[in-house]
Amino acid sequence: MKWNGCAICTDSSSEQAAAKGARWIPFDEFWERGYFEMPEVPPNRVLFEDFRRDPEKRGLSTPSKRIEIFSEKISGFHYDDCLGHPAWIEPAEWLGSAKAQTYPLHLLTTQPNTRLHGQMDMGRLSQQSKVAGREPMRINRADAAARGIRDGDVVRVFNDRGAVLAGAVLSDEIRSGRHSDRNRRVV
Repeated sequence: MKWNGCAICTDSSSEQAAAKGARWIPFDEFWERGYFEMPEVPPNRVLFEDFRRDPEKRGLSTPSKRIEIFSEKISGFHYDDCLGHPAWIEPAEWLGSAKAQTYPLHLLTTQPNTRLHGQMDMGRLSQQSKVAGREPMRINRADAAARGIRDGDVVRVFNDRGAVLAGAVLSDEIRSGRHSDRNRRVV
């Protein structure tokens, strides 16, 4: 079975990869094999290497063809929350806001390493990562102790916008005042 959209996407990506010296297999070969192993990225890769070597010939995809600290185009949109230059804009919810008095823990969400977003949640790997049938939520040991939370407890994570149940995983890798909704290291 050949999915035309997938084949077009794969062929286009294959051409882009070939231009950078990587070889991708044709879609039909991928479909027959059932997998494709991505080539390793060289560890000594330099970001914007071509641009750095010759900025005149290898300009970036910005109006000036250079790295832009200020963008006239973005500034011209006149958005309050998207200026034409780097700026601190206080988030609606963060540990320095007034809401932190009511909700003193900060939720960090990351990409789960047991599935792709919500896809494959019923898969074996995803199910094995659950705590008491719930998504794991790593929490600092001191924060957990202050709330009477033990490793493996089902806890209610909430704020004024909603709530979710999660399985507590006590961790020294999570800074006090934060917790993570995935079984991954968050710094």
